[in-house]
Amino acid sequence: MASTWQKIQEFYNWVLESGDPRTDPWPLVHSPLPVTLLFASYLFVVALGPFYMRKRKPLKLRSLLITYNIAMMILSSYMFYEFLVTSVLANYSYLCQPVDYSRSELGMRMARVCWWFFFSKVIELLDT
Repeated sequence: MASTWQKIQEFYNWVLESGDPRTDPWPLVHSPLPVTLLFASYLFVVALGPFYMRKRKPLKLRSLLITYNIAMMILSSYMFYEFLVTSVLANYSYLCQPVDYSRSELGMRMARVCWWFFFSKVIELLDT
């Protein structure tokens, strides 16, 4: 009978084997470990942040937040454009479309914009 640790290792190996080999060298994609650590860090900061800041003055981040929001708006606009153009050029069905695992120009273009979408969600998690 397999131990819990062995089952966890088997699941982890299955996750690694099931990934898209085209994106393996891209940051945060090959293994679930980096995102898991980022999420754990997020939970740690959310739990301890109010305790740490309770006797401190609020930080003045107005200009940083304006810059961040403009950057996120630009990134979102770029992603919208890429999703739209790539899906039109590749004749995607907007109801149900299988994943294009080829290394074609359009397949890689869609994979890249999907990575940027994923990365934007990581950024949005960290801005909380």
